[in-house]
Amino acid sequence: MLYRNILSLMLIGCLLVTGKAQTCCSGGVPLSGNVGLPSGNKGLLQLSLTYDDNVLKTLKDHRNTLDDDSRTRHTRSLIFQGGYHLTDKWSVDLFSSFVIQERSIDQGVGLQDQTITRGIGDLAVLLKYKWLTLGAEEHTRITSALGVKFPLGASDLTNDLGFTINADLQPGSGAWDGIFWTQATHQLAFRPSSNLSGTFIYNRKGVNDDYLGAFEYQFGDEYQIHLGWGDRFLIAKRFFLDPSIQLQYRHANRDQQSRMDLVNTGGDWLFARLTTQWWLNSFTSLQFGGSIPLYARVDGTQLSPTYRLEAGIYFSIETQKKHNDIIEIK
Repeated sequence: MLYRNILSLMLIGCLLVTGKAQTCCSGGVPLSGNVGLPSGNKGLLQLSLTYDDNVLKTLKDHRNTLDDDSRTRHTRSLIFQGGYHLTDKWSVDLFSSFVIQERSIDQGVGLQDQTITRGIGDLAVLLKYKWLTLGAEEHTRITSALGVKFPLGASDLTNDLGFTINADLQPGSGAWDGIFWTQATHQLAFRPSSNLSGTFIYNRKGVNDDYLGAFEYQFGDEYQIHLGWGDRFLIAKRFFLDPSIQLQYRHANRDQQSRMDLVNTGGDWLFARLTTQWWLNSFTSLQFGGSIPLYARVDGTQLSPTYRLEAGIYFSIETQKKHNDIIEIK
């Protein structure tokens, strides 16, 4: 009963704190980069809460890093995820967040231009289908999803002078987006505790037709490719530890205002991401991780990610029938 009460409170929190924030092309909280909870069986309920700290201090001009530390961006996000498996093949995922964004520009002689925004962002919902399984224990799986991002976050916040803040610092985008997601995982025969994964995500951005009260604004479409390896180790004969490594490639088109490209938006990035998941028991785990850019090419001149840190908790429960305690590696 206690676990059910905790689950109910967390689920209500997920529904109330709606949406990931939409930010500039080179940073912030990339919605599509976080979607996709693990596969499971009918009746599996999954909830997670993650703190994400994204720091942008690297000023880039195309591929060149500029010797300029006068500008910084810092995005702190509390990310909620919930998922429920309607059947063994069909599931639905919910993604939401509360975000605080800070932009600082050092103007010299002790002057600093600082802008801080905070708020609930947009809400994303995905419908997933596991359409291919190979092997008696599903050693190979392919799952795909279609999703919608709802414009529930504010996109018209103003500063102390009453001027509307730029779109890249708003909690919401003011637009409906479409998301396509697909993932393939393969459990290695020579080491069953280890698996390989590949994920493709495409985010089709919609148009905010009331930007600054008179313009249209559209964030650039983006796609991502993630390639990963994960394994499992038994620690002190009591705990499972799941380390994993990923290479994450991201491409973003330029943003548009009133159908005109904005020069200093868009680009290509390659990140290395390391995570460790520590299982406290068969249904609860703690996760810690971080990522750094291996390559960045931006359009024009932009701040680019310097590093990203994350820490979170994951919780699951079988609501319909009991399965064995084998835990799937993400």
